[in-house]
Amino acid sequence: VSGILLWKTDIFSKIFIDKKVNIGIICIFSILFLLFFVIESIIIYNANSYPKEEADYVVVLGARIKGEQITKSLKFRLIAAVDYLEEHPDIKVVVSGGQGPGEDISEALAMRNYLVREGIDSDRIIMEDQSTDTNENILYTKEIIGADAKVIIVSNGFHIFRATSLAKSHGFTNVQGLGARTDRFLLPNLYVREAVGVVKDIAFGNIKLFQ
Repeated sequence: VSGILLWKTDIFSKIFIDKKVNIGIICIFSILFLLFFVIESIIIYNANSYPKEEADYVVVLGARIKGEQITKSLKFRLIAAVDYLEEHPDIKVVVSGGQGPGEDISEALAMRNYLVREGIDSDRIIMEDQSTDTNENILYTKEIIGADAKVIIVSNGFHIFRATSLAKSHGFTNVQGLGARTDRFLLPNLYVREAVGVVKDIAFGNIKLFQ
């Protein structure tokens, strides 16, 4: 009898512990899902940002190029920048991006060449050609134009929230976003990857979710 009772107690204990473990796992995944949902909602909300006020500078963030040729993502950014610059002829533009693997020139130079071909006066273009990621885009641009400058950051829509948040975290006091198109084929992958990037930057204290 005592053996049976011990066996039943052992089984009950395992079931009870397993339930507690399962509830804990469900709670963790629920919190992670909620966090992901909130972050994706904020990213999507900011994706179609358009400046409400004029600024001192338009800042176009770099993206990978092939040799000397701009890629589709970067072209979308530049198209948005050209449209805005043509409507606001007194604003200067900073093209920000260094030279990485597989790139024969800096991203900044590739962007400058594109803008000039599209009719933007070269005197309006400032090159920042040392940065290797978004964080450095912002930091090195700040060194050139100062944190008090009013800036409009141009990037693909999925990237606007993180880019403007980094700018604010690095001391820019007047930041607006201009969301460019995103390749539809890459849309799901880019938005999921961007959410991971936002979580990483929050974890390292680079940005705040609400600021």
